[in-house]
Amino acid sequence: MAVQQLVDYIKKQLARGVRTDALKKVLLKEGWQSSDVDSSLKEAGASGINPPKKNMRTAMIIGGVALFLIIAALLAFYGYKRYSGVVLPEQNGQEAGAPAVEMVKEAIVKKLAIVPAGFDADVTKMGFNSDGSKVGFIAQDTREKKYFVFLNESKSGPYDEAYYPAFSGDGSKFAYAAQNNGKEFVVVDGVEGKQYDRIGTAEGYNKNIAIDETGSKIAYVAERSGKYFVVVNGKEGKEYDYISNLRILSGQRVNYRAKLGDKELFITDEGVQTRTETTQLTNPFGGKSTAKLLKVGDKQVAVINGKESRPYDSLLVNSGRTFLFSRDDQKVAYIAKDMDNEFAVVNNIEGKPYKGVSNLVFSPDSKMLAYVSTTSGLGQRVVVDEKEIGNYYEFIKYLAFSPDNKPVYIGVTTGQFSVVYDGKQGGVYEYVGIPFFGSDGKPLFGVKAGNQLNLVTW
Repeated sequence: MAVQQLVDYIKKQLARGVRTDALKKVLLKEGWQSSDVDSSLKEAGASGINPPKKNMRTAMIIGGVALFLIIAALLAFYGYKRYSGVVLPEQNGQEAGAPAVEMVKEAIVKKLAIVPAGFDADVTKMGFNSDGSKVGFIAQDTREKKYFVFLNESKSGPYDEAYYPAFSGDGSKFAYAAQNNGKEFVVVDGVEGKQYDRIGTAEGYNKNIAIDETGSKIAYVAERSGKYFVVVNGKEGKEYDYISNLRILSGQRVNYRAKLGDKELFITDEGVQTRTETTQLTNPFGGKSTAKLLKVGDKQVAVINGKESRPYDSLLVNSGRTFLFSRDDQKVAYIAKDMDNEFAVVNNIEGKPYKGVSNLVFSPDSKMLAYVSTTSGLGQRVVVDEKEIGNYYEFIKYLAFSPDNKPVYIGVTTGQFSVVYDGKQGGVYEYVGIPFFGSDGKPLFGVKAGNQLNLVTW
């Protein structure tokens, strides 16, 4: 099947005098399917792939020049690179032979909503229900400068500001935070809750609302007169100096971290646990594995199941926690920093050193560990079980595993967002929201393309 962007590219190279056979050779090397290349060559009006034989010396010279022109054009042809999702090793810094991201052509794009004329949608504030039939988003009236919250085509408001819409797992509840006249409140299914000085953490940016799978528990952090507390189904909890990491776990358990004076607390439905840097942690999935951070002089040591690591300059916080436990209770992972290097460490065994390591995550079956690596001069790349996969990006916004243990991530380069699932890229967009997973286990990405809000899946 002819690909229009590829056809346009071929026409440009043919106009520069590049031979058809040399052009095809490079395109196949860069990952394009032979059938697509042949169809696009034909559509572009290319001559036969096997030209008449020429003098060997002349052919070698022409062929060398042709290859040089193609490579130079590929390096310059940035728009083509972004479309195809296939890039030269020299362009993305990947090692020769390393797997590149494949442009998946079976990705399904579904239109959910159109941003109305006269409104400017804030695409960083979108939410979707689990089957992808509903989208909630924030848009500003460009004339009145007021904000409205849209649920597909219907809208609520106006508000002075609105934040981060969220759905319950089954899509039965829709909630968001908003502000009017200097006070903030949460709206659940169109009903405004009590007004507070602030919704969210002390930093002010995290106004996320936690909703369980069925919508029976809705929790958020609120602030009044400098004190913070969690509100669960409209009921206020105890006040603290600081609250972070609010979550609703399986079994509808609400937990979060808090500070009161010089004490760091871990709050759950079952009660309060006082924590310090050297508190021994146990596997939250019910296992027996333990982890503890020790300070030894000016160094830090990880103690995993009673065994000490070598000293590091520091152990870094990963998604609000120092240690990550696997569900099968066999592995404990953490990020260690030593001088200019950072490592992903599993059971005190170091991985490859990088300029930066972040976003540690175990697969649901506990067999794989993935993380984001940073390499100077190249950018960020996903690593799975110490094997680098896919392309380099300026940064990787999100990394997770699907329920069927396949890596899912969002890469960003020059303001363009790429969605990748199981090594296949589902397109490049103006913006991509954090994905969620459908009943079939496949990721669903909310994306913006022009004035449309779409859903991309496989």
